[in-house]
Amino acid sequence: MKKGIVNTAVVIICLITLIIVIWDKFGGAPVKYVEIKKIYDGFEMKKEYEDKFKKVQGMRSKIMDSLEMELKIMDQQIGISNGADKELIAKFQVKRDVFLEKKQKFNEDDAATVQDYDAKILKQLNQYIEDYGKETNCEYILGYTGNGEVLYGRPENNITDEIVKYVNSKYNGQAK
Repeated sequence: MKKGIVNTAVVIICLITLIIVIWDKFGGAPVKYVEIKKIYDGFEMKKEYEDKFKKVQGMRSKIMDSLEMELKIMDQQIGISNGADKELIAKFQVKRDVFLEKKQKFNEDDAATVQDYDAKILKQLNQYIEDYGKETNCEYILGYTGNGEVLYGRPENNITDEIVKYVNSKYNGQAK
């Protein structure tokens, strides 16, 4: 059953690819392709968000390092007193709980921030690529990731560098 679905999907993909190639070859609007990773990595908005994220992670790391150092010092003091200082043990447990809660909160916040940033970046990139396609009268702009979407493309149809420049000029508010 699954094999039949996979075979059907492969046939449909091949037919669509064949139609696009024929359309491009015999008078249709140009079909172009882009290297998605290169555009994503070259997009200035992504770089800005990445820098913001690294700064926040750096600050959080300092906070966690400081809390961890306090815990180590308290642990050594408890060891020196052979566990006799019950008040210090209670403070240690509270500090440890704060440390663990903060660590979990920071991890959750990091994951949510990455997800939010990725969604915003992809939304903006898609809009700019759509704008580019309309402005240059492209019928299709295909994405190339090395995972089978575009198995081959003539180098003269690779507009990746052009798209990177375009999306960055749009992002920076420069008119094309």
